[in-house]
Amino acid sequence: MGMNLVRDGEGVHLSAFGWLFALGLATKYGWRPMGSKERCCECDPPAESPCLCPRCDKWERTDYASNDGQCVEAEDAAALASALERALEEPCALEKALAGVGAGGDESGWRKRFTELVALARGGEFVIT
Repeated sequence: MGMNLVRDGEGVHLSAFGWLFALGLATKYGWRPMGSKERCCECDPPAESPCLCPRCDKWERTDYASNDGQCVEAEDAAALASALERALEEPCALEKALAGVGAGGDESGWRKRFTELVALARGGEFVIT
């Protein structure tokens, strides 16, 4: 399962592991998650998916681990971007974090994906699909 992080036709695709790794790294570098917003439908008749209704504006806080169309708000996205930037700027931080979870490999590939994620998050709110 992969995670598509999207806004207005642009986006970043990460594996589920890559997304959770990015969240963990950001937390280590100061990000304090606000919780994503998930739409909760109370319409009659209900939308096909009880969490993704375009007709009502009911939301609840949820985690970031699923790809159910939840929204990461602009303030939270900016904080996530700042924390990932701090991690990417620190020498060897990404390499050490990868080694710490047993996910060595090409650091430059991770750096590229996380740099793309920072750019997306700097642009404002985005959706996890």
